[in-house]
Amino acid sequence: MVIDWMLLTYVIVGFFALLGFFRGWWKEAITTFLLAFLLLLLQRPDWAQAVVDFLNWIIASIWQLVVQLFGLTTTVPFQLDATSAGTWIMILILVLVFSIFISRLVLPSHAYRIPGQYYAVSIIGRVLGLLLGALNGFLVLSLVREYLDGRALPGGVAPETEITIAGGSAFGPAATSVSIQAVNLPTVTILDSYLPWLIIGLGLLIFFAALKTRVRLLRSSAGSKIEYASPYGYRPVAVERAKPARPAPEVPGPG
Repeated sequence: MVIDWMLLTYVIVGFFALLGFFRGWWKEAITTFLLAFLLLLLQRPDWAQAVVDFLNWIIASIWQLVVQLFGLTTTVPFQLDATSAGTWIMILILVLVFSIFISRLVLPSHAYRIPGQYYAVSIIGRVLGLLLGALNGFLVLSLVREYLDGRALPGGVAPETEITIAGGSAFGPAATSVSIQAVNLPTVTILDSYLPWLIIGLGLLIFFAALKTRVRLLRSSAGSKIEYASPYGYRPVAVERAKPARPAPEVPGPG
């Protein structure tokens, strides 16, 4: 199987740009920051190993608690491998899901039919979101490429070139393995020269901008308190509780 990497890049970047247009720049900023952190882990394999070790400790602790509660005698079901591309692709997916969850929680985009306040995106917020979404799509695809290549993972494992598929169908036995080859790969990658550090720095700046425009610390003689503001490019919309309908007045009958 041959994959045109440039065509895939256009599709992924375009898809994320479209999502960014609807979500707005603030929500995309959270995703950019988290993707920049994953890029930082590629620059520091020892930190990446420490993150995986911490996740394995969480898995082992939860499993030990389950064993104690239910009286099981089995060992830990699995542990993550920091040298495996599959581990980091799974972490990447979880990071994307977490960024969507936290951005919706902190900056709700609709009211879910309950009283409160949600934020509508202006055209400026959408355009900025489109640009950040395109950057996020580029980062996601670049991270996947580096994970599959494996050179920046802990241990510097060799590139993974095959995906094994097991199973059967009514059309007869399938091939034991499928080789996937990418063509039109760019010669410059996200880890070349100072590019990763520029992206990491940009991710930090965008995150601080999102934090500053959303959260404000107010200080007075009575003390300090945190106030939530509307980010640039967003408009708050209040939703009031629906009032119960009044019963129709009774019309007296004749006589």
